[in-house]
Amino acid sequence: MISKFASTCKETSAKIKKGDPIYYDGYAYSSNSNKYKELKELEQLSRYIQAQENAYFDTFCLKNNI
Repeated sequence: MISKFASTCKETSAKIKKGDPIYYDGYAYSSNSNKYKELKELEQLSRYIQAQENAYFDTFCLKNNI
């Protein structure tokens, strides 16, 4: 999400400016924090897996005239 106001990262104590990308779960985490990077990586992995499943299903449907 995008920061709506200035704050401080819980993990790195870095200053977060309004408009910076953050992860928020009750506390703000800057894009330099390990928690933010870990969750971003999981999001990318999830999108990759979903794309693979969609491609498999599309191929299955084409092969079986569905």
